[in-house]
Amino acid sequence: DTPCLFLLSENDVIVDSKATQKFVTGINPSLAHECVYPRAKHDLLNEADSAKVREDIILWLKNIGC
Repeated sequence: DTPCLFLLSENDVIVDSKATQKFVTGINPSLAHECVYPRAKHDLLNEADSAKVREDIILWLKNIGC
């Protein structure tokens, strides 16, 4: 079993974040972690709140033991 991090932007015009959220509900909750960024578009690491995205990724990696 592999832990997964889902980074979702609510204003994404490429990826359907609602469909992805529905997909995540079918995964074992101990393996799936979801972060939603309400003001972001598709390219999360180049958005205004990219520092928060990077912080969330680092925190998740630390919590899974990387």
